[in-house]
Amino acid sequence: ETITSQGAPETKPRNPTLNTPQTLARLDRSSIILGAPGAGKGYALGSALNMVPANVAIWLVDPKNDPTDQHYWNRIPLENRLQFNTLQPSACPSPEDIASFVFEFFDIHGSSGNALLVIDEIPALSNYMSEKLFKKTMQLCAVAASSGRSRKLNVWLVTQDSTVSQLGFSGQSRAAFGTYAFAALPGAQHPTPGCWCGSFNQSMKVKQPEGMSVPYIVSDCTQWYG
Repeated sequence: ETITSQGAPETKPRNPTLNTPQTLARLDRSSIILGAPGAGKGYALGSALNMVPANVAIWLVDPKNDPTDQHYWNRIPLENRLQFNTLQPSACPSPEDIASFVFEFFDIHGSSGNALLVIDEIPALSNYMSEKLFKKTMQLCAVAASSGRSRKLNVWLVTQDSTVSQLGFSGQSRAAFGTYAFAALPGAQHPTPGCWCGSFNQSMKVKQPEGMSVPYIVSDCTQWYG
């Protein structure tokens, strides 16, 4: 705090803030939740799910099945979850069964809407399924993102990379999604041009605010928020 010439305290403007869980939970549009491991994606996702209205049907594809993440999914009925660990292939459902689970979600809720499909850790899924089947599955999600907004039919895709090869659909289809990018800042330092969030900042033409002093930041692709 400094003192102005008039003797009144001058306060620095606060970093812009964004309540990501609350924004996601409004289900205004489908979303891509992007970030490196440990950047806060899971925390935001779990918080958002707890805010989703009770009358919304939620389904989950979780190809990680990390025991430490299970509390994030408390809002989702067990019968609506497909959880497995792709590092244990013999215990996994077949790629065809995974695709069928996603197709069933859309068969049931595609016309009525008021439903949400969460796919956690897209990279694990893309590495496990054949390229053809993965693209077919993800392109259906992209169609839902484009045409399901009026019916509150939403898809949340959690990934570390938003490239076309990773998501399985074109950049044009990606435009139908909102994107929230999380970046951890070790020691609460500014991102450097060579780090993950610096690269995202440059590629998305997002201006980073001055004086950032928080352990992680999030962007909605218009600016960074603390």
